[in-house]
Amino acid sequence: MRLTYVALLGLLVGTVLALPLAATGWLYARYVQGQSVAAVASAAATAQARLGGAGRESALDGPGAAEALDRLARREGVELSVRRADGSVLTTAETPARARAALAAPPPGGEPRRLRSTPPPLLPPRGPCASARLALGGGGDGGGPVLLVQRPCDAARDRVLTVWAGLAVLWPLGLGGSLLPAVLLHRRSAHDLRRVRRTLRAIADGAYHLRAEARFQGHDVNRLAEDVNRLAATLQSIAEEQHHVLADVAHQLRNPLIALRLRIETLAGVAPEAAGERHARLLADVDRLDRTLTDMLEHARGSRARPSTQVVDVCAVVEECVRGWAAVAERRTIRLRLDRPRQAWALARTGAVEQATDVLLDNALTYAPEGSDVHVGITLGTRLEIRVRDEGPGMTPAEREAALTRGWRGTEQSGGGSGIGLSIAAKLVASCGGRLELGGAPGEGLCATLYLAQAAPVQRGAEGGGGAEEDRGGRLGRPAGIGGLFT
Repeated sequence: MRLTYVALLGLLVGTVLALPLAATGWLYARYVQGQSVAAVASAAATAQARLGGAGRESALDGPGAAEALDRLARREGVELSVRRADGSVLTTAETPARARAALAAPPPGGEPRRLRSTPPPLLPPRGPCASARLALGGGGDGGGPVLLVQRPCDAARDRVLTVWAGLAVLWPLGLGGSLLPAVLLHRRSAHDLRRVRRTLRAIADGAYHLRAEARFQGHDVNRLAEDVNRLAATLQSIAEEQHHVLADVAHQLRNPLIALRLRIETLAGVAPEAAGERHARLLADVDRLDRTLTDMLEHARGSRARPSTQVVDVCAVVEECVRGWAAVAERRTIRLRLDRPRQAWALARTGAVEQATDVLLDNALTYAPEGSDVHVGITLGTRLEIRVRDEGPGMTPAEREAALTRGWRGTEQSGGGSGIGLSIAAKLVASCGGRLELGGAPGEGLCATLYLAQAAPVQRGAEGGGGAEEDRGGRLGRPAGIGGLFT
């Protein structure tokens, strides 16, 4: 569109400039033609006065007729040709044949005298520009001498050609001079627009404190920059208010969590010995909730900044998550099964793997039918994979794509769901360079896979037992009954 606009503008300006230049060239060619006609008329009058009359007829037949004709032609700047009474022709023209042919032809309409000129062209043609034919000595019947006066147009052609060349040089210069201010203004506006776009991109990346600098007061780009600055100020105030609200919520929730943990700790002395494991599980759940709340608050405060990553023991994190959801699975008579290698390390943001795995387990336990299995597996390859597969209703390809958007709720979604769990998990994993993919088919369950960047294991000293191949693909430990946990 921009090139089309420039082409149309150049065509319009070029046409407007070409019209007066063409008119100037045409008028100059007409002026030169008029000069030639006037010169021929003056030369014809002079020649008729010097050579005309009955007393002068014998002078044209004398031996000095050619020299007299030549002197008169040079002085008047024309070409003279005379057809004498005996039919012979004297001429000073450079092309005698053309002059003889003109003298031999009778004048149109029987008129003995005729002044002829061609219409004023853009460039005079080669040959005479104007000519006059008249009878000398009153021989209008064609029997007496006839004089032909011609004006050569070679010099006039050169002058007109020079003028046209000058106008041809002036046209691009005028076109460039006319378009140059528009081009400069366009480049300056484009430069300002690029600066505003860079500011907008920075604001979109979370730098709400940036402002666009305006360069021209009252200019459209300046008004656009002012609108961008107002938008940035509004976004900055909204973000600050959101951070304040999150900080207040985190503070108000953390205090009850601390009190809840203290109450659970006081139960250690009065709870039966058989409930010791569940008591420790309650304390671990409270600690996980506190960590999750803290991580979410930190993530919200620096959601636009590049999150820092660290080496995470994925096996330990996933195993802890599976243990945390074991009670929920037991109540629904669902068996949780975990397949993992001995070691699996990944680069991830603090809390991201734990929170994303909790979301996937929550989703799987929600839709898995009672008495079915939920498989959790960790696979090492080019990237570390965490898979959570259930035996629920599954999703169509369109539903799997829409499930990662915030607020989507499928037809099988329970009424209490908010439709944001999978989108949160996808964002958490994406914040540390990974991704979440959903697979499976309707009626065959859903397989959610977290892809993470694999990291080198952390050295923790010598560990007993067999190698990683001993644990991969096998279930270690014992089943925990209904809703059994395999570790």
